[in-house]
Parts: sequence; structure tokens; C-alpha cells
Amino acid sequence: MKILVVEDNEDSRILLMKQIRAHGHEVMAAADGAEALQQALAQPPDIIVSDILMPKMDGYQLCQACKQNEQLKNVPFIFYTATYTREEDEKFALSLGGAAFIVKPTEPDALVQMLSEIVEKAKSGALAPPEVAPLEPSLFLAEHDKRIFAKLDKKVAQLEAEITERKQAEEKIEHLNLILRAIRSVNQLIVREKDRNRLLQGACDRFIQTRGYYNAWLVLLDDSGGLITTAEAGWGEDFLPMVERLKRGELPDCGRRALMQSEIVVIKDPLSTCGECPLAEKCLGRGVVTVRLEHGGNVYGLLGVSVPSHLAADEEEQSLFKEISEDLAFALHAIELEEERKQVEEALELQRTHFQQLFNNSPEAIVLIDDADRIFNANKEFERLFQYPIEEIKGRLINEIVIPENRAEEASVMSRDARNKKVVQRETVRKRKDGSLVDVSILAYPIQFAGKLVGVYTIYRDITERKMAEEALQIAEQNFRNSLDSSPLGIRIVTAD
Repeated sequence: MKILVVEDNEDSRILLMKQIRAHGHEVMAAADGAEALQQALAQPPDIIVSDILMPKMDGYQLCQACKQNEQLKNVPFIFYTATYTREEDEKFALSLGGAAFIVKPTEPDALVQMLSEIVEKAKSGALAPPEVAPLEPSLFLAEHDKRIFAKLDKKVAQLEAEITERKQAEEKIEHLNLILRAIRSVNQLIVREKDRNRLLQGACDRFIQTRGYYNAWLVLLDDSGGLITTAEAGWGEDFLPMVERLKRGELPDCGRRALMQSEIVVIKDPLSTCGECPLAEKCLGRGVVTVRLEHGGNVYGLLGVSVPSHLAADEEEQSLFKEISEDLAFALHAIELEEERKQVEEALELQRTHFQQLFNNSPEAIVLIDDADRIFNANKEFERLFQYPIEEIKGRLINEIVIPENRAEEASVMSRDARNKKVVQRETVRKRKDGSLVDVSILAYPIQFAGKLVGVYTIYRDITERKMAEEALQIAEQNFRNSLDSSPLGIRIVTAD
């Protein structure tokens, strides 16, 4: 079977030719009606398969020319189109003598089967040649132009819709790029700004600097919903009434709704929806998008912006807005943690200061040793009592410095008890730098951290004067007893009782 394929689109023409040849048929091809008519007259095909919308001579004109030609009028003519698909188009095509009207795309096997059946019917006489009354040129042109203009009107409407859609898409892309610039700018701010108020105001300023948003506002709330602080950009004095309402605990409708849900709240027409809001009149022709600032289950407040109304409900717009709100919430969380860390550090520094002052100014000699009995700190009284400056003994073993040779075993036992986390108390003798001995009372407290011994806090009290007083008292008592024993007189001692 010899088939003439008429198609102006080269890719479609080549594809259709390959599909027909795959079924073993001979294929001729033309890029327009004029070329097809020349080929058909030179080598009449068994069937013609033609598109409609083509340059020079379209499918309607080609069909009419074939049916008015004695050599070609009995050759079945098939309209195969994706452009002219209305019922009026099909009726006009069949009125010109078309054997069939097939809408693209059609499965290759089904198309070739249909063509084969039509050719067989034509050869067997079962397909009667259509009786086509020649149309007056003016009537043909009128009907032809009607079909063309209808298609052109449809195409123009389609193009206008595509242009409008493309413009909206371009506007959307431009707007999203502005939003991305704002997000990058805010994220750069988040990295370097650790002051909460400057962060909030800087974020609002950057939201409108890129022209991604018309206006922006941020509100921080405490756990009970009370106002902590606000920031805004693009509102100016028009935001003051909102601040007064927030101070009274009166949130706008979008804010109340946003606090109750994690999703974004979108209001396309605030002027008609939020009449009680003091910002509504400033949002004429704009949409409002509001979301709560939330991180780790903690809600820090609200973020609201105004955008072009037709973009307010856009999913990509909302996704980017949600992303920046999460970034801000994370930044607020980080600042909160940093403030808590600073408070803890200040409390620890205060405790450290108190301890250091008590340590340095204590009237008792105090030394701190690690878990290996090495000195890492000593107070002024320790330096005075044992005559060592801290720089000279820091890092040295305590028992090498203050233990007399005859007290080595005692010191070893005390160190062992302290390492076993026991509180050690003892009165003994220790050695000064100049080799002199001093009577001391020792109180050693194990220092533990996370259940482990990390050092020992040892207090030395100089008890020399007490020892001397005790010895003097003992001597006096002994002298008194000796006097009593050697006295020639009888002495009676009577107590107060």
C-alpha cells in the first residue's frame, strides 16, 4: 500500500513515516498541500493522510483540489489533525469528500489498521466515492475562512491566556527571587546578630528592602500571651494603634488564628475580612500572610507580612515564608539559650568571686590539691604559715613540702583516707620552709565531681599558742600539786558546790 503523508512539522512527519513503514507499507511525504498535490499527480497513492493547518495550501484546500481532479478524486483522503478538532471542522472536512476525520494522536497500529481497511474498501468498491458537489469558490472560501478564523480566534485566545500566564509566572518568579534575597539577607543577619531587638528590627527592614514584601511586623509574646516587644517596617506611625492594642492583649484576627495552628494564615482581602484591624486599610489590594514563630515546641510570637494578593496563597510563597519564620524562631531560641548561658556564667562567676574572696582572706591556711596530692592553689595564710609563695610550690606534692621525716607514715595514711573520700581531722606537726616545726590542726575535705574525686580542700590551723598555753597550764598544775605535796600545813580544798 502506497501512502502519501502530508505534514508540515518535520518531526511529526518523520515519526509517522517510520510508524507506517514499520508495518511494511510504502510511504511518500510532503511538507504542505501544494507539494503533496504535485507528488500525487506524478505518482497517485493508494491513500492520502493529511494534516489541516499547513503553509501554502492547507488540508482543506488539498482535499478540494484532489476531489476536483479526475486522476485523484477516487483516492481516499484522510484528515489527521490535532489543531482542528471541533465538530464543525469535521463536518466541513467530510463535506469536501474526506473519507475519515482522525484526531491526533492515535496509536500507530490502530491508525495503520484504519488506513488499510479504508484502502481495501476502496479497491473492492465497498467504499463508494463520495458525491461531492463542487462548491462555488466564494462559498468554499467563506466556509474555509470561517474555519480558519475560528481556529485563529481560538489560537489568539490561547496565546493571550499563555501570555497572561507567562506574565504571571514571570511576576511570580521575580517575586520569589526577591523573597529569596530577603531570606539570604535575614540569614546573614541571624549569623552575626545576637541582640534580640536588633535582630527583629533588622529582619523587618530586610523583608521590605528587597521589595519582596510591602510591609512586615514581628511581635514577641511571653508564656501568658503578654507583649514583650515589637518591630515593624513599612508601617511607620500606622503601626502605633496596633502596638496599643497588643499592650492590652488584643491580637488581630490573623494573629489569634496563627497562634492556634502551625500552618500559615492567609488573608487575601484584609479590608473586607479584618475590618477591626487598624492595619487593614493599608492593605488595599494586598494579601496578608501570618505565622507563629515556633521552635522546639516553644512559641515566641508572630510574624506578619503583606504581599500581592494573587501571590498570598501560592504554595512556593508560603513555603519560603514558613522557612524564614522557622529560621527566625531558631535564632530567637539560640539567643534565649545564650542569655541563659550568660546568666549561668554570671551566677558561677559570682560564686567563684565569693569563694575566692573567702579563700584568699580566710584566717586559716588553706591549700587545694588535686587527686594526685599536687598543689594547685593556696591562700595567703598558707603562704605566711609555711613560708612558701604559691608560685614556688604550685604543682609539687604536698607531702614533700610540709611533712617532717618522722611524720611520713602519718601523712601517707591521711592522703589515702582523703583519696577514699573520707573527711580527715587530726592535730599534728608540720614543717615550714625554714625547717622549723609548727603545731597544726588539719581538716581535709574530699572534692568530688560527678561522683569522682578531683581534689582535696585542706585547712591548716596554727595551734602553737594553744599548745603553749596547754603546756603552761600543765606546768602550773604540776607546780601547784608539788607545792601542796611539800607543804607542812594541812590544806583543805573546797569547791563552790
